[in-house]
Amino acid sequence: MSVSVRTCKKYDAKREQFKEQAAVADTLNRTANGRLSGSMKMDFETYVQRKYFKQILKEANRRLIKMSRGSFVLQLKRRSGERQREKMRDWIW
Repeated sequence: MSVSVRTCKKYDAKREQFKEQAAVADTLNRTANGRLSGSMKMDFETYVQRKYFKQILKEANRRLIKMSRGSFVLQLKRRSGERQREKMRDWIW
């Protein structure tokens, strides 16, 4: 009897581990498909493009700040209530 109890506890621990992994996979799936609740709706392609654009913007700002002696900075404009693709096209220069 003790072997079966030990076995059940072992399988229960494995089941919990699988549930945690499934939750992480589900969150990644919803994030990649732009369906994560409580966050900005964005598909994976837009996320990657935005990530690269932020890196480019950071490097451009390093040069612009130096050239303009701190007078100008490039910023990504953020608007709520509009489609994400439209947001990607709106920049403040």
